[in-house]
Order: sequence, then C-alpha cells, then structure tokens
Amino acid sequence: MALGHHISRRRFLILTAMAGAAAGLGLSCRPPPPSPAVPLRGRAQGPCHLAWAWKFAVDGPPEQIASVLAQHNLGIILKTHTGTQWMSTQDTSPYAVTGPVQVAVLADYFESYGIPFHTYCVLQGVDPVREAEMCADVAGAGARSVIVDLEPYDGYWRGTAEGAVAFGQEFRRRQPGGVLHLCVEPRPWQLSRVPAAEFASFSQAIVPMVYWESFNTAENIRLFQQHGFPPGPEGVTPEFLLDVTQSVLGGYGLPIIPIGQGASTIEKWKSFVVRATQLGMSSVSAWRYGVTNPDVWMLLKYCKPAGLTW
Repeated sequence: MALGHHISRRRFLILTAMAGAAAGLGLSCRPPPPSPAVPLRGRAQGPCHLAWAWKFAVDGPPEQIASVLAQHNLGIILKTHTGTQWMSTQDTSPYAVTGPVQVAVLADYFESYGIPFHTYCVLQGVDPVREAEMCADVAGAGARSVIVDLEPYDGYWRGTAEGAVAFGQEFRRRQPGGVLHLCVEPRPWQLSRVPAAEFASFSQAIVPMVYWESFNTAENIRLFQQHGFPPGPEGVTPEFLLDVTQSVLGGYGLPIIPIGQGASTIEKWKSFVVRATQLGMSSVSAWRYGVTNPDVWMLLKYCKPAGLTW
C-alpha cells in the first residue's frame, strides 16, 4: 500500500526552481554538500526506513546527517514547527526551517542525494486553522509526508476534539491529496488524553512512539497492568510494546509505522524490527539521529522494508 504521494515531474521541477531562486535571493540557506561526500542520486523510489531529526544544532549539521542517511539508504523526518512557530525559533542552526521556502530548499537538498524527505511538527491546537495552513504549506513545499505529533503534555496539544476536526478540514481543503500521518503514544492512559480518533479519521497512517527504554519503569509497568496489559518478567520490551501498540491502535484500520528508541542496544533493535515485521509493520523509524546507536543504521540498511512507500 502506498503511503506517500508520487510527485509529478512538473511539480518537482517547480519546487527545485523555487528552492534555487530562494537561495539566490538570500531568502533561504542551502546546506553544503554532504560530508563525507556521497554522490548525487536523485529522487528515491520505493519503501525505506527513516531517521528523525529534531534540531540541526543538537542532532548534527545537515551535511553530516545527509551523508550518513545516504550511505544507509534511509530517509529523514525533520521537524518544521511547533504550534504556529517555525523551527528557526528553537533551532539556532542557519539551516533550520523558517517557513515553506526553506522547507523547499531542504527537500531539494536531501532528495537530490536519494534521501526521502519527510517532516513532523508538534500540534498545540490553540489555533488549529493556522496550524493546518502551515502543515499544508510544508506539504506543498515538497515534504513527502507531514507527521503531526499529538501528545498531552505541556507545550504540546491543549486543544479540543472540535479543534482537531477543524484542523483536518482545513488541511484537507488546502491539500486534499497531501500525506498526513498521526504520531501518538501507545500507552493507553496517555492515548486517551488526546483526540486520536478525530485525527485518525483524516490521516493515512499512525506512527506510534515505541520507546521501550523510557517506558520500562515501575510506574509504567503498574499502569500497563492496570489497563489490562501486564508485561512479562523482562518488563517493557520492544515486543511487548509493539503488541500493545497493535492492540490499542489496530482498530483504526490504518497502517502502523512504529518509531523505535534510538538510544538502545542493537540486540533490542533486532527484536524490535523482527516483531514489527511479524505484525505487518514493515517500515520503521528511529528517534532520533543524534542519539541513535550507529549500529542501528547498518541494521536498517540490510533489513529492508517491504510493502510500504512513504
């Protein structure tokens, strides 16, 4: 099943021209070539695993990220904004997203080296129509998909179910064919605090946070037991958390594309990839580039995804 839209050659040329013109006018900032160097490859086709990038100033400069991802045939999921604030208000890197023009520049940059370019944002729900407009602009600037991060904590979602519907209506009005994915926690007691059903109704896939290291605490184990999901003697393992994810999110009838915890052992990553594949979740991603065990990139290079195209 295809989860990504195939961009037309005409639109690709328009976006490339827009990126070049913006750079020439000083309206954007194109990163230098990847280092170590990798060849230009052009737009990649077919499924791939991906790596998340939060801030260039924290995770690493784009030329370094591009080199590693290109060498391992991986895509990128880059943060563009929080609420109605572009990422340049949080990321001190000169390459941080300042708006759709810089998104177009970065999309052209990564895609030219065969790195599928995806984005994510944190939704707050205070001005859902404006947030939808920004997401639509990102999609229009060349992002293969826009992933909306929906969490119930300070600085995250504080809107309403009605706001979620308004967001979806505005995004679909502006980008009827745009690819939108929903990112949520699979812990049942946190999932119930956000309007997941409303967002799932206009999303094409669910991207759950399968953070087995962070969730393997006594309090989480108690709450999993309380909600009918008792962990085994090893606690919260990748396999356990994927099984919970399938149970609580499978009912939406959408593809599930799990995010693995990058700061973990390669053995647990192997378990994560194997169990995800067994459950039909054939594409995965790693949170996040700056903390992920480097061995994970090699694992994902050779554990090729099947059947899902972002």
